[in-house]
Amino acid sequence: MEGEELLQADFNGYRIVNVVPIGSGGMARVYKGVSQAGRFVAIKVLKPQFQDGTTHYSLRAESGVHARLSAENHPNLLKYLASGSVYIVTDFLEGADLVTRVERGTSFPLRQVLDIMLQTCRGLGVVHRLGLVHRDLKPDNIFLIQTPDGWRVKILDFGITVAFRDSGMQEDGTVSGTPSCMSPEQCGGEILDARSDLYALGCVLYFMLTGQTLNPALHPVEAIGMMQKNAERIANDPLLRGANSDLLSLLQCLLAYEREQRPASAKIVGDTIQHMIDALTPPKRMPIPVKVSGNPPPLRRSPPSTWLRVVGVFVAAFLGTTLSVFMLSRLYPTAHTHQSEARVTPEAPPATNTTSQAINVRAELPRQEPPPQCWSSRGRARQFDFVRIGDVKAAADQRCWEQIPTDRRQRQCSHLRRRGHSTAPLFGPYCNGY
Repeated sequence: MEGEELLQADFNGYRIVNVVPIGSGGMARVYKGVSQAGRFVAIKVLKPQFQDGTTHYSLRAESGVHARLSAENHPNLLKYLASGSVYIVTDFLEGADLVTRVERGTSFPLRQVLDIMLQTCRGLGVVHRLGLVHRDLKPDNIFLIQTPDGWRVKILDFGITVAFRDSGMQEDGTVSGTPSCMSPEQCGGEILDARSDLYALGCVLYFMLTGQTLNPALHPVEAIGMMQKNAERIANDPLLRGANSDLLSLLQCLLAYEREQRPASAKIVGDTIQHMIDALTPPKRMPIPVKVSGNPPPLRRSPPSTWLRVVGVFVAAFLGTTLSVFMLSRLYPTAHTHQSEARVTPEAPPATNTTSQAINVRAELPRQEPPPQCWSSRGRARQFDFVRIGDVKAAADQRCWEQIPTDRRQRQCSHLRRRGHSTAPLFGPYCNGY
């Protein structure tokens, strides 16, 4: 199936729109196709010389792997759509593989290298969790899609992906894979596990850091001889001078000759890379929450001089009121009636007296006059120094005057004469003779 025959063929509802392939491998070519809904897809078709029974079996195995991986719906794995005896339909990707990117002059800063490695580890983790080994992981099969958030990784070409138990040497004594990225155990035809793909991941990392292939061997036997010197070569490689020390340590672990010296899983590698990314990322500063609604506007404070004047007015008013009340209380104090503590108790009448006689006896008792309300200049007192000039009631009562001792009467009259009050109607009569 070639040329115009490809354009007329129906691939389970998909058709090829251009006979010029967008990619090519050892046994198949990849063409750009379209769905009935107008969605672009990639259609992988076997080359005519491989469209026999043996190759059909290999393609059906690849279709089964794609179907299992697509069921995981992982963002770093190619999505499978349909398949037939000589074709497989997958998502159409716009971008380029890692080799093409480097050949075009794309350089990858440390942060991008770590991010690409992390995504590849996550995709490999799904493959290994399903009990599969990729066996052909290399820079050509790491597809990069540029997005606003950075590079999106897609792992391609699961043509020789098999289960762990089926990953040894084939019946004809050959091994499958690309020698420059094959692990030592893969080159030796041994049963493989996840650590074989992690060795290939180390080859991808070396390519991103240097732009070169670590072991450009063309045969597995030749590759094994070069692999034994990996540690020495990495330590003395001038292309790795100035590289991140943690990343170089990870590279040494991934490319260890003995699989026991490599990380046990893609998850362990991914966690290590994530720690490196976290170390490069500055900590986020938490914003301080501020309420912008629901609060009343702040009160405007008056200038100090204004509120000081207001306080002064209130203080002056308070003091004036207090002083006025005090003066009035001194001038017009509350009267208090002093009653005599002594009472005249009549003798008890004889038992033979009648009630009317007892009443008559009480009626004949003399009426007790209350003592005068006398005031001194120092307040209420029975004995005082001077009767206040303005206290008319006390001054007019001769009994109050008589309560004043003689020496004090003389001093008071002298005081009144000096002040011109000796002839006053109220005080004149009392001061005669003093």
